[in-house]
Formats: sequence, structure tokens, C-alpha cells
Amino acid sequence: MAKFKKGQSGNKSGKSASNFGELIRNHPKTLDLVQKVFDIALEDGHKNQMRAMSVLMDRIAPQLKATDVKLDVDVKSGVIVLPAKQPNMLTPINKGGEHPAISNGSKDVN
Repeated sequence: MAKFKKGQSGNKSGKSASNFGELIRNHPKTLDLVQKVFDIALEDGHKNQMRAMSVLMDRIAPQLKATDVKLDVDVKSGVIVLPAKQPNMLTPINKGGEHPAISNGSKDVN
């Protein structure tokens, strides 16, 4: 007799659902852990500063996936000019702690 029957699962109850993510989110020390990672990322000279920055950036702004760009031209060589970068909420915050696109300074942002 065959150990496995074709078309029939060997695990009738299926794989049990994992609640690991929920456990982490609801743990009383989760906010302390996140704060610690931020503190390390902001501490110049800390031996794990770059790793903490990397972890945070992967969660805040995940890497973009490559995409193909199709152009309807017959030119074999040349330069592609991209449109000017528009100000948005992802621009760096200046040393005064203000975001240039939303600051109340004297310059208007259009």
C-alpha cells in the first residue's frame, strides 16, 4: 500500500496559523524596542548605527522594484531627460528641524 494517496492531503487539519506577528505587535516592550532602534540610528559613532538606519529605512521606504521603460523612438543613441523632481514629503528635514516643503519660512513653495 502506498504511503501517500494521490490527491489526498496527509495533514487533514492543515498547517496551524501562526500568530507571531500579532504576538510581537501586542508585546508590552515593542515600543521600547522601536525607540531603541531609532536612538541607535540617530547616535553618531554607534557601532550599529548603519544597521539600525538600514532596518528603519527598509520599513519606512522599501526598495523599489526595477521596471522596464519602453520608448517609441527610432534613435539608437542619445540622452533621456527626466522631468524635474517635484517637492514632496520625502525630502530631507533641514537642520532646524523643519521640512522645506511645509515650513512657514519666507519662501513660498509652489
